Amino acid sequence: MKRHGAGPGKKVAVVGIGGLGHFAVMFAKAMGAEVTAISHSPRKRDDAKKLGADHFIDTSKKDFAKDHAYEFDLIVSTIDAAQKDFPMDEYLSYVFLRPCL
Repeated sequence: MKRHGAGPGKKVAVVGIGGLGHFAVMFAKAMGAEVTAISHSPRKRDDAKKLGADHFIDTSKKDFAKDHAYEFDLIVSTIDAAQKDFPMDEYLSYVFLRPCL
């Protein structure tokens, strides 16, 4: 996250609020970023808020990405890369696309 500029004034989204996602939320918040947790499980909302997330997006709702297009500076995905039903195009619409070096 540090390499990609997470910190004060930046909006970081964390996809997958589980073991690694918990740490990503805490680290992004500790770095001073505005943090949004993203999960398909609405029951993770309280956990994410306790860990420091400022916002929560429930992807089980239809058109979940509609109101968040180009909202984030960085998206950290902690979900299983082999997940077949992962809507990558919707997640990518969240971030203002810029080169990450």
